[in-house]
Amino acid sequence: MNLGEAILLRRRALGLTQEQVAERLGVTPQAVYKWEKDLACPDVQLLSPLARLLETDLNTLFAYNTEPDGVELSALIERLSRLGMQKDGLDTAFAEARDALRKYPASAQLRLSLAVVLEGAMMAQDRKDEEKQREIEKMYRFAAASEDARVRDAARSIRVRRLIQAGRLDEAETMLDALPDQPPQKWHYRAQLLKARGKTDEAAALLEERLFVEASGLCTALDMLLDMALEQEDFDWANALAATLEQAAGTFGMWKGSAMSMRLEIAVKRRDAEAAITALEGLAKAVEGPWTPGKFPLYRHARFKESGNAWLQRMPEVLRTSIWSDKHYAFLRDDPRCAARLRELFGAADGQA
Repeated sequence: MNLGEAILLRRRALGLTQEQVAERLGVTPQAVYKWEKDLACPDVQLLSPLARLLETDLNTLFAYNTEPDGVELSALIERLSRLGMQKDGLDTAFAEARDALRKYPASAQLRLSLAVVLEGAMMAQDRKDEEKQREIEKMYRFAAASEDARVRDAARSIRVRRLIQAGRLDEAETMLDALPDQPPQKWHYRAQLLKARGKTDEAAALLEERLFVEASGLCTALDMLLDMALEQEDFDWANALAATLEQAAGTFGMWKGSAMSMRLEIAVKRRDAEAAITALEGLAKAVEGPWTPGKFPLYRHARFKESGNAWLQRMPEVLRTSIWSDKHYAFLRDDPRCAARLRELFGAADGQA
C-alpha cells in the first residue's frame, strides 16, 4: 500500500474531511487531494504532524506493516474476548482495540474482528454506551468498504442487522440488496426487514419458502448419506437414515415417496423381496398424487408454483418402465408372487398381456 492510500484510509477511518486535514496542517485541500492520489508527497516537515493528526506513526503511515499476522490477530481477539467478559474490563478492551487500530489503520479484517468481539462484549454485559456503539459502527463501516469481498460482505451482513435494529429500514434494504445471494443470512435479514415494515405475511412467506428449501436440502443430504451407507453395506446406518427421512417428511411436508424410495433401495441392496414389495406399494400410493405442500400447515403463507407436480405426473410411467427393465429388480420379476404383485401395482410390462 502506498503513502497516498495510507493517508486516505486513515483519514476516512477518523471521519476527517480533506478540508479538515488541510486546515490543521496549514495547507490547501488541493494539496491533501494530491497526496491521496499520489500526485505529490507531503513536505518532509509535515510528515510527523500528519502522522500525529492521523493518530499513527511514520512506520505505519509508510505502510511497513499493514496487517497483523494470524497469530497476532488471534491472540488479540482472545485477550479482548476475556477482557470483555470481565465486569470492569470493557473500557480496557476498547482502549487496547484503539491501540491496535493505530498500529494497523488500514486493516479491514482487524476492524471487523474487533467490532464483532467488542459488540459481543457490549451485549453480554448489557451496556448501553452510545459512544462505544459509535466506535463499533465506524469499524463495521470501514470493513464494509473493504476491497476484500469476504470481509466486505461479512461486515455488510452485520450492518444490515444493526440498521434494522436501529429502525433505519431504507438503509438496511439498500445494503441488503447489495449483498450477494450466497450468504444464508440474507434471507434471514430480508424477513427481519419485512417484519419491521409491518409486512408480516410477506415475511412469513419468505421464511416458509426458505424452510421448504432447507427441508428439501435435508432430504438430499440424507439420500446422499444413504448411498454411502449402502456402499459400505451398513444397514443399521441405512435404516436409521430412512427412519429420519420418514420423520422429516412428516414434519416438514416433504413428498412421502422419498422415504419409500429409500426403503426400496435398502431392500433391493439386501435382496429382501418382502420389504421391496412393501416399499413399492408405498411408492405406488405416493405417485398417485397430487403432492401439495402449500396445503401443509407449515406453509400457509408460501407461494408455490402451480406446475410443481409435473414431475409427479410422469412418475407412474417412469416407475413401470424401471420395474420391468432395471436389472436391480430382476430378483422380484423372477419370483412369481412378486411379479404378480408388480403387475397389480404398475401394470404389465410392454409386450405382455
